[in-house]
Amino acid sequence: MGKRLLLFLVSGLFGVFTSEAQLYVGKACLVNPNDSQSNNGSGSNGNTPSACTESTYFFDSTLDSTADDWVWNFGDNSPEIRLERNPSHTFSPTVVNSTVRVTSKVYSGNILLQTNYRDVNVGYYPRQPSFENKLRADTTICGGSTIELDPFKGVPSSQLGGLSYKWFPHGDTTRTISVDEAGCYSVEVIDNFSKCSRFATITVKVCYEEQSSSGGSEKWYFGEGSGLEFTLTGRDTIQNPLDSAGSLNPQPELTDPVYNPANPRINDDFEAFEAAAGVLNNSNATVLYTDGKTIFSGEDNSAIPDPTGSTTKDVGVQGVAIVPKPICNSCNFVYYYVFTVDEATGILSYSVVDMRDNDQKGAVIESDIPLAVNLTSKLTVERRADDESYIIYAFDNNSNTFRHFTIDSVGMSGDQEISLTAPATEISSGYVTVSSDQNMLAHGMIINNENVVVLMGIDRTTDQLTEIAKINLGADPATIYGLAFSPDGNLLYVTLQGNGQDIPSKLLQIDISVDPADIESTIRLVESGVDKFGAIALGPKYGDGEKYLYITMENKDVIHYLQAPNERIPTTSAIVGFTYSQGPGGGHSVAGTTKLGFPTIVAPKQEDEASGSGATYSGNCMNAPTTLSIQAICDPYENDVEWILEGQKKNGAQI
Repeated sequence: MGKRLLLFLVSGLFGVFTSEAQLYVGKACLVNPNDSQSNNGSGSNGNTPSACTESTYFFDSTLDSTADDWVWNFGDNSPEIRLERNPSHTFSPTVVNSTVRVTSKVYSGNILLQTNYRDVNVGYYPRQPSFENKLRADTTICGGSTIELDPFKGVPSSQLGGLSYKWFPHGDTTRTISVDEAGCYSVEVIDNFSKCSRFATITVKVCYEEQSSSGGSEKWYFGEGSGLEFTLTGRDTIQNPLDSAGSLNPQPELTDPVYNPANPRINDDFEAFEAAAGVLNNSNATVLYTDGKTIFSGEDNSAIPDPTGSTTKDVGVQGVAIVPKPICNSCNFVYYYVFTVDEATGILSYSVVDMRDNDQKGAVIESDIPLAVNLTSKLTVERRADDESYIIYAFDNNSNTFRHFTIDSVGMSGDQEISLTAPATEISSGYVTVSSDQNMLAHGMIINNENVVVLMGIDRTTDQLTEIAKINLGADPATIYGLAFSPDGNLLYVTLQGNGQDIPSKLLQIDISVDPADIESTIRLVESGVDKFGAIALGPKYGDGEKYLYITMENKDVIHYLQAPNERIPTTSAIVGFTYSQGPGGGHSVAGTTKLGFPTIVAPKQEDEASGSGATYSGNCMNAPTTLSIQAICDPYENDVEWILEGQKKNGAQI
C-alpha cells in the first residue's frame, strides 16, 4: 500500500497529522483579522505577518496501510467534511478559538482495522511584541546601568489576553527582564490556547565596551572519540605605511590562508560508526553535535537533556543532520532541528532543541516528529544563497527519487520529488554530496552489479535536479561509498570500499569538467590499499582558506589527506601530496578510533560583532592636507572628539 504526504489547508492555516497508531498534529495558527495592533513586520500595522507565518504538514506515515475515510470537524458550527484528504475551509472573522478534529479510518475490504483521531486547537497569533516600536531594535546603555526590556511597553496585561513569555538567552518566563550586559535579547510571546507565538529582538550595547569578535574553529566529531579542528594560519601582512589612506591603528591581515588540522577536545562518549553531524553558530563555534544516538553540547561535551524520551535509531551511512531554525525577529539559534533517518523504517523525523534551556546549552523539547517515509540514510544539507534558509536533499530508493525540504522562517516546506532514470535493479550505496558552489550533486548507486556515480545539476532558483551523467566505474568487488567534489568543482573523488582484508579499497579521481560523454575516460586511480576506506570530505567545509581532501579509514588513529585536491592526476603518474602514500608516518594523528563516517556540518552566515573607535587617515603627502576621521562611539549618544597633534588640540569627528 502507498504512503502519502497529506496537506490540510485552511485559509491562513496549515496543519500536520500523522497516522501511525496515532495522529500527530502541529500547532495551527490564524491571523486575527480584528487586531489592528498586530504589526506585520513591515513597519505598519496590519494583520498579515506573511513572512513569519509558520506552515506545517498533514502527514500519514502508516507503513502497512493508508486511511480510507476522513471526517473533518472544524469546531465552528460549519458542516463536517468527509472523504477528503485535503479539505479547504475558511474560518469566520468572528471565530476566536476553535478545535479542529480529524478522524481517519483504515479498512481492509469492509473490515475496519483502526480509527485514529486528533484534536488541534486553532487560534490566533498573539499580539506582535516590539521594542521601541520595532521588531528588531538596537539600544546603548552606559556601563554599570540597567535597562528594563518590555515587549508591550505601556500596554496593560489585561488587554493582552492569556500569554506566556520565554526570553533568549536565559529562558526567563516573565513579561519583562532587566539587563546590564551587552548582547542579543529576544522574547517569544506565546498564546496559551493555540500555542502560536511571535518574536521581537533587541540588541543591547554597552558604551565603550568592545563587542566580542572571537570565534571558534570548525570542528568535526566522528568515529569513537575522534575529531578534527581546523585552525586558519598564514602570513601576517601589515598595512603599508606609504598607503595614501588607511587605519591609524592597523591590524595584521592574513594572506595565503590555509587550514591546519588539530585535535579538538575529545568526547569518549561519542560513538559514530558511520553518520554523525555538527552545527556551528555565527561565530564559527560548535553549538551541538551528535553521533545519531546522543546530542552533545559543543561548549563542554555534556549530553543534552532529552525529557521527551526519543528513540535511538540506526542512522546508517549519512542519516543525521542538525540545522538552525531561522525565526523571524529572534536572536539567532533559539531552536535547532535534529534530523534523523531510521534505516529500519525509512522514516525521516526531527527533534527540536531549545537553546534557552539547560544553562544555554540546550535541551530537547520535541522529538521524533515524522516528516517523510521510504527514505534511505542518504541525506545532505546546504545553506542556501540567501544565507537565511537551508535545503535538505534526501533519497527515496524505492521510487528512485530525490526529495528536497526547505527550512526557513516559516518552518519546513517542499518535499518535491525528482525522479531519476535508472533500472529497477539499482541499489543506493554510500554518500550524496553537493559541490561548494551548490551547482552539482552526486550520489552513489550500484546498478546491474556495477558501481555508478549519478551526477546531477542543481537549478539554484528552483532547487530542481537535472541528470547530467551516469559515470560507470565498472564491476568491482569493492563498493562505492564516499564522494566529494574538489574546491573548484571540476573534479570528483570517490572511494570504493573493500573489506579491509583481501578486497582492496580504492580512491578515484574523475574530471567532470569535460563533456559528459567523455567523463568516464578521465577516471584515475589516486590510491588503493588493503585498509577499509570510508567517507571523504573537504575540510573545513566553511571558510575562505585553502582546503584539503580528508579520508577516513576504519579502526585507525590517523586521518589521511590530499593536499592539492584541485590538481588533476596525469595519465602516467600518481598525484603528489597524499599522506597515505607516505607510509606509517603520514597523515594526521587523532585520538580515539576512526570509523567509516565523517559528520554532516552546517553553519549559518558568519558575523563579526567587533566594534570600536577606529580612526582612519586619508592623504600622506608633504605640503598636502591629511584628513583624520573617527567613527561615532556609543551611538546614538553625541560625541565630543578631541585630537592632540604635536601638542596642539583640534576638535571634531573629522579634521
